[in-house]
Amino acid sequence: MEKKEFKSKWENYWYYYKYHTLAGMFVLVVLVIIVIACANRTGEVELTLVDTTALVVETNMKEEIYEGFSKKNNIDKSGLLIKTQADYVDDITAERTGAKSIGGAIESGEIDGIFVYRGIEIKEEYIGDIEKTLPEDLLKELEEYLIGYLCVDENGETYSSETTAGIVVNDAKRFVETYGDVEDYVVLQIPQNCKHLENVISFVKYLFDIQ
Repeated sequence: MEKKEFKSKWENYWYYYKYHTLAGMFVLVVLVIIVIACANRTGEVELTLVDTTALVVETNMKEEIYEGFSKKNNIDKSGLLIKTQADYVDDITAERTGAKSIGGAIESGEIDGIFVYRGIEIKEEYIGDIEKTLPEDLLKELEEYLIGYLCVDENGETYSSETTAGIVVNDAKRFVETYGDVEDYVVLQIPQNCKHLENVISFVKYLFDIQ
């Protein structure tokens, strides 16, 4: 008798609340997935790179270069960020709204490295001299890839300054493996006040396959 009563109540409940129950179960599953995902990461940003070239796309960087880099250096991949120029506003909008521009993010130490095309490097006032940022032994390994800021003299002629703006990565082993031959020079600039210098040094070594 009790079984029949229970069955009758269940059928009545299911008839009126089936969709509510299914929706609740779906929400519960989503919450469990989110909790597990959060539990599996440290929650800390380990390295932030910005791409202004529209070449170093998020998928390739995260799935091909970041994947191997995180494993080799035992770094939580979820803490490796790759942003684009679209994640920041221009300087005028930043002043008006308080939102962050690339310059502001660099000044605050938020950006550890930024990919740019040759000739449109981020200004020296933001980046500084990369030779004063990276260790001497690494600079020796990268000597042929270091490049100065592109300047224009009074006659309109361009020249490379003595201050090092960044590292040309076109021939870096992992860059070539991921992106192939790239016609324009792609330069990785490393701000002098970046927060994760040790990790960005490890990243450069991984990119160029320097032991």
